[in-house]
Amino acid sequence: MTITDNSNTTRNVDTTLTYSKALPSTSASEHWFISINESSDGKREQNFITEDVETTIHDIRGHESNTHIDITGFQALTSPSTVDADLILNGTEEQVKEVYYGEVEQLLKRATGANHVVFFDHTIRKTRPGIVSDTPSTRQPVLRVHVDQTPISAHKRVQRHASNIPWKRFQIINVWRPLGNPVYDYPLAVADFRSVDVLKDLIPTTLVYPPPTPNGETYSIIHSPQLKWHYWSKMTPDEVLLLKCYDSASRILSTIKESAAEVDEALLVDVAGLTPHTAFYDAQGAKEGPTRQSIEAIAWARSSHRVNSDQSSSDILFVQTKNNNGLSDVTSLSGNCFKNRSRLSAFNFIGKDKPPFAHSPSSPVHPDYNGVMPNVPNDLRSQMHQRNGLSQLLVRPKSSPFAGHSGCKQDLISMNFLRNQQTQEQKQTSVKT
Repeated sequence: MTITDNSNTTRNVDTTLTYSKALPSTSASEHWFISINESSDGKREQNFITEDVETTIHDIRGHESNTHIDITGFQALTSPSTVDADLILNGTEEQVKEVYYGEVEQLLKRATGANHVVFFDHTIRKTRPGIVSDTPSTRQPVLRVHVDQTPISAHKRVQRHASNIPWKRFQIINVWRPLGNPVYDYPLAVADFRSVDVLKDLIPTTLVYPPPTPNGETYSIIHSPQLKWHYWSKMTPDEVLLLKCYDSASRILSTIKESAAEVDEALLVDVAGLTPHTAFYDAQGAKEGPTRQSIEAIAWARSSHRVNSDQSSSDILFVQTKNNNGLSDVTSLSGNCFKNRSRLSAFNFIGKDKPPFAHSPSSPVHPDYNGVMPNVPNDLRSQMHQRNGLSQLLVRPKSSPFAGHSGCKQDLISMNFLRNQQTQEQKQTSVKT
């Protein structure tokens, strides 16, 4: 294992991740399955194999704001818990539900804007040296890339737990938190949704449970060199990762033919649909602290309103891009980078060593984007320009707030909404006058 130290706090890791792979004898039409009934040696019956692939996992420590549940498919948040870790680790399932679910319900509502959140399950995992089984009483870190839900299983979850509640958008989101101490030995790796090919990388896999438990379905992940992996080094109990497992509003995810239900086209937007994830072994981290303990709570988050595709003209969409030189090339923003260019009114290029909103002669404004960004508050300009080390692109959306990231060939590392800044400034100005 090779460790790359970029700073005192950021540490990229070169390690192996375990992907799934079809058996040579398996036909393309044969449905994958894995039996939850374990044999005495801890192995499970399945009709596919796994393969370990060398992978670089990039640390998001110090760059947490570059993650967003609707863009990358995962989000890093600081949210200290008021619940004692020992109670979660040693309490009954009902006790955990009683003391912990309410807290993470409010967290998820704040993070997603959902009207209604139902937590329907949780899993506590610990590193257990010498134990090979993974039963309900001996849950360990999962060392295989997967997604917990498919469209089919997600819709079945809703039917089972909240069939009488109307929705225009629903998501299945996992809230992942360390317990008792930071995570050193088996961190969680997450893949950026924008690097996932949903038609090639995801294989529906039936989870066969002993009766009377109904079977489930997850996604196994085939290796792709395009997948971009991240983790949060030394993640503490005050920090949580939100992992999206399904989003009914994701236009890209809706292209999968196995989707469980038809979704109104008018409700679809370019948001992340899921994030593949897996634990991985960090040999250096394992030397630095105690073994991992974590809880993953699984929620259904409902919105009674559609995703807002008609943002007001005061909303600002801020995009950071970078190439190998650490600077963006505005000319590369043509073509697929912005799929619906008619929805964007103007942009300005901000280079690392250039004043705010000055066009670079070497990176001319694309002819599809004429004009400059009008009426941007001075404090917002300063905020933009102070993000040193990266070129920055400032975009005003005319309608779809997500028009600017789907299909982009650039490595879009951040897309943050700085909403209603102009409106707020205008209100302040009117009050003064």
